[in-house]
Amino acid sequence: MRISTMENAVRPVTMALLPLLVLFLLREPVLAQERTSSQGRIEHALWELVGTEVIITYDLIADADKVYDINITLKRLSDGKFGYVPKAVMGAVGTGQRTGLKKEIRWDFRKDVLQDLKGDDYYFEFVVNVSNDEQTSNLWYYIAGGAAMVVTIAAFLVFGKKAAGSTDLPDPPASRPGQQ
Repeated sequence: MRISTMENAVRPVTMALLPLLVLFLLREPVLAQERTSSQGRIEHALWELVGTEVIITYDLIADADKVYDINITLKRLSDGKFGYVPKAVMGAVGTGQRTGLKKEIRWDFRKDVLQDLKGDDYYFEFVVNVSNDEQTSNLWYYIAGGAAMVVTIAAFLVFGKKAAGSTDLPDPPASRPGQQ
């Protein structure tokens, strides 16, 4: 008589999923450290108004082997909710930026902003990210996770089903003590 329970499936499933679990647990801190160190930083950011253009200069200090996305947002010290992403910009902004000193962005603010920006407490916030073209794809992790699910389901179907008419009880002895 065949006895098949979930207990029979625990070992194969554990052996299939344990390496994947370790892989996922070990992956996260390593990538978190890489992301922190590989994003780059902006130094010496200055801006000035010249006619109808705002000229922003900055230094991008980062890994020279990577390509970066540089995004800017106009902010205001006196209004924490104020934030405007300039659209009429050109120069060292957007995707495909490399490291370097004295990089320049030109923003024709009259094309974007209809009213005058009065006040002297404006500043630009920079966001630097490694370009999506340069980032490692997570596709293999999705494939591994899908494979782990398939293995788990297959193990459950193979080891988890009881044969028709079977029980978890052992077969009765062929003869009883005292009988021959």
